[in-house]
Amino acid sequence: VGSKVLLTSRIAVGVENPVPLEPLTHDESKALLRALGKSRNVRFIEKLDPATTDKYVDRMAGHPAYIKWFVSGIQAGMRPEDLINNNGLLLDFCMSNVYKHLAADARRCLECMQVLPGPRNQAELAYLGEFNARGIQSALLALLTTNFISMTHSSDENFHTFYHLSDFAQQYLDKHHPVNPSRRAQSFRPSRHGASG
Repeated sequence: VGSKVLLTSRIAVGVENPVPLEPLTHDESKALLRALGKSRNVRFIEKLDPATTDKYVDRMAGHPAYIKWFVSGIQAGMRPEDLINNNGLLLDFCMSNVYKHLAADARRCLECMQVLPGPRNQAELAYLGEFNARGIQSALLALLTTNFISMTHSSDENFHTFYHLSDFAQQYLDKHHPVNPSRRAQSFRPSRHGASG
């Protein structure tokens, strides 16, 4: 009975037990898209066939802000293809205010993840970024409180932990903070890694 309000933040607010929110599931995303379309009387969304709805929802990767932005754009008369293929404004809104609050070590860790894309363990990132054990742990903990990276665990008996960039983070960093080519080349020098990359 009544309403409940959930306040979220893309920037760590220093609470004792932060609750990370996972993206919406595919079905939840479709439900939100249709509910917003209906409540705002956006006929285009109400009339979408299931296959097209699935296509749009997949591209928005379970991000509620993306879905709301998409519906608002359609309501304003924009083409859905333009909203899906050119989400620069949304990326800036979701990521830039978080990035500017990151410490230098956290930014350096992100750069390592750009140089070596895909799931990476703590040791790989520490080696590439020349972190000590405490430094890489602090950088990763800081990033885990943001929407830049996520953490997964392997299902094997060794129980390894891996870190990887979110899709939004990858797009944002590639556009606004690409790794300098000389820095990328330096990361794979034979003298550094023992073999050419």
